[in-house]
Amino acid sequence: EDEDAEATKFIKDVVDNSCVIIFANDVVPRAYGYLSFVQDVIDGALPSLAQGKKLPQAIGWVFGLEEKIEDAVESGIQIEKVQDLINVASQYRHFGHIIYYKDESSEPRILEDKGAFYEKDPSEKNLLRDVKFGGYETSFVEELLNDHMFIVDGPGLAYDYDEVGYEAK
Repeated sequence: EDEDAEATKFIKDVVDNSCVIIFANDVVPRAYGYLSFVQDVIDGALPSLAQGKKLPQAIGWVFGLEEKIEDAVESGIQIEKVQDLINVASQYRHFGHIIYYKDESSEPRILEDKGAFYEKDPSEKNLLRDVKFGGYETSFVEELLNDHMFIVDGPGLAYDYDEVGYEAK
């Protein structure tokens, strides 16, 4: 009983004191527990990939994951291990507040992640899985990178490096 109370208090402390920031269609914070979003991004990338556009290496790795899993199964890795990996990934969820910006001019929304298998009540609002993939208007690669890097590279929530006198080393 004491362990359950300690665990509950720990989770509450994490929720109360942490957050993750998601900008637009950023796939990275959704990559583990929101697999249907990742699939929607992959589907959205297909027209660009069909035109022969090359993906940056890190993004290519993410989008090659399905093929890598298939190759691993074909090369003798036990399907149970692959299923275990997918099972663990699909159970991932963000504790704490999720601060979501639809775009750079939108007010932030505070979302909650209740997990991939949570059965939502129709009256519930502001769950992470309420925010669907919005597609890309111009360049898939540029928008994908921008959505991920916006809050650190700016203008987003980053400092103006020239203004604060910071030099990259």
